[in-house]
Amino acid sequence: MEKKIILIITITVLCLSTLGILFYFLLPSQQIKSCEEINEELYNYVMAIKNQDISYCGNTGNPDFCKAHVMKDISFCNTQENTNYCKAIITENEGLCPAEDWWCKADASKNPSYCNKMPEKEREQCKADITLNEKYYTQENLC
Repeated sequence: MEKKIILIITITVLCLSTLGILFYFLLPSQQIKSCEEINEELYNYVMAIKNQDISYCGNTGNPDFCKAHVMKDISFCNTQENTNYCKAIITENEGLCPAEDWWCKADASKNPSYCNKMPEKEREQCKADITLNEKYYTQENLC
């Protein structure tokens, strides 16, 4: 009886170890996206907002938020951890943004002066986002 218990424990530990190794090696690689994939998602997000067309949302990084944004559905924001941030973007009310969150303020207000307060690397993307310039995301050497 004692040997059976030890055998069961050993098999369980081996199975759990194997699962742990699989999760360690497989899951992170599925979560890491290439620059090209991210730009494709952002392109689709911009197109969804620009054309008021939720069919683009399925190919974005956050399809549910994209749909809520296109449909101006602020009830979706109540399901989010940062409710005010979500509402700021959807309602275009920069007053709901955290004090020095320039991305939020730029997205909410569509005011490019907030983009200029960001690190240089982020400024062009910020301006592309707030002007809904989808061409920015299709540039050859963006990545």
